[in-house]
Amino acid sequence: MRILYVQASLVPPPDDPRMDRFMLLSETLEGDVLQPVWFRSPEDVEAAFGSGSYPVYVRGKFRYHWFLAQRYRGLRQRLETFRFYIWTALKYIGSGGLIVLLRIHT
Repeated sequence: MRILYVQASLVPPPDDPRMDRFMLLSETLEGDVLQPVWFRSPEDVEAAFGSGSYPVYVRGKFRYHWFLAQRYRGLRQRLETFRFYIWTALKYIGSGGLIVLLRIHT
């Protein structure tokens, strides 16, 4: 089953793959994670996750799609993040590969 997960937090996944919830889910599922992060530039993402990890980072059977949310502040950050969610989700829904869309509020 393929899922699209909408992550609300700006906190990137843990460095240790064993601590990443999507590594555990990779045993039975595959999908994409829409992930706003606190990084300001692609170089910041690549410094944390390795060369070639921006704009998409693959871990297990999941692909993280980064959005550099710290480039914006306040209401603009929320609006730009929402736009990222909508446009990216529409791209995957339109491709026909999406089975389930998840957003878990914490």
